[in-house]
Amino acid sequence: MIGTSLCVGDIPEPSLITDAIARALGKSHARRQTDQIAALLIFMSSHWAKHAGEVCQTAMRESRTLQIWGGVCKGIVVDGRIEHQRPAIGVAVIPERPERLHKARLSLTLGPHEPPITPTDPTASAANDENETHALGLVSYGIHNDAFPTIQHGHLRTDDNSTLGIQAHRIQSFDSLGLETLCDWQTVDKAIGPLLQKVAGTSACKALACPTRNTQPVALRVGVRRMERTDWIPVIEIHADGALHLAETVNPGDTICLAARTAECARREVAAWHDNLTPAFRSSTRRLILLAGGMERSPLCHTDDPEWEVLRQQWPDTPMIGALGQAAWVHSPDLPRDRHTTALNHRLAAGFLLF
Repeated sequence: MIGTSLCVGDIPEPSLITDAIARALGKSHARRQTDQIAALLIFMSSHWAKHAGEVCQTAMRESRTLQIWGGVCKGIVVDGRIEHQRPAIGVAVIPERPERLHKARLSLTLGPHEPPITPTDPTASAANDENETHALGLVSYGIHNDAFPTIQHGHLRTDDNSTLGIQAHRIQSFDSLGLETLCDWQTVDKAIGPLLQKVAGTSACKALACPTRNTQPVALRVGVRRMERTDWIPVIEIHADGALHLAETVNPGDTICLAARTAECARREVAAWHDNLTPAFRSSTRRLILLAGGMERSPLCHTDDPEWEVLRQQWPDTPMIGALGQAAWVHSPDLPRDRHTTALNHRLAAGFLLF
């Protein structure tokens, strides 16, 4: 079995580390003296940034393994519970299961940098074929872009990403952007840098059915179709003349539409994960949900996040661990070819692992 644990306190003290690891080991039924641990995942809230070295030493002593991976993030998610306001440590223990046939691999990445995009191979294996590869990542850093510490092989790293490869019997990946389109796709007539002025012969606001106000932080986004994928650009300001000030440049001739982040859309997308899972995931006890979410998919940015309640309701007995940061990314044969593969701060991505 997989063991998960979340410990929260008022100050970052060593007892939180030992308690979290002990609870996760207990749930996994791994015996410290005789059983090998395939991976021990540790996610720490930002309160632990100066104490990450102590966390590493304690984790190695308590688990007696070097297969420790994780780091400091904006927020921690364990079994559907989110913690970001108080010092928190989330732990997952994956025992070694040599008798199982491992056919798939998930690459987990955490750190301050987004890795370069690898072009999609059109001959890549279809979902649930043998030797398929999935990748799940989170971009996470502190104030003024200062790097949060990460952990790889039980040792602390600074200013660099940490990566962990997890072998599993089967893996399925999902993601949710939480965006509801407000209009049809149309062509840009006039744009000067990030200022979108005219679309389909009229003002950008009118053509895109834009609301008069952007009521939530970066809730409105303009989708731009580029090179067989869609980029979603935040709307920074809505001008009185109907022009939109965007976070990036658009060009005349681009095909665009407008979308809004809505709680209901996010809820529907996450609820669909359950329906699209293969039957094996629903019956097995050897499973784990790994989550990576951008800051816009959390209480860090919004108070209405019903997708987290969906996760708790649909998988109440499934071990679940993850983290929240600036932006999340996912690469998988399960996802559409035109899905945006770079890191997005409005994305919630998940990897379902069957061991």
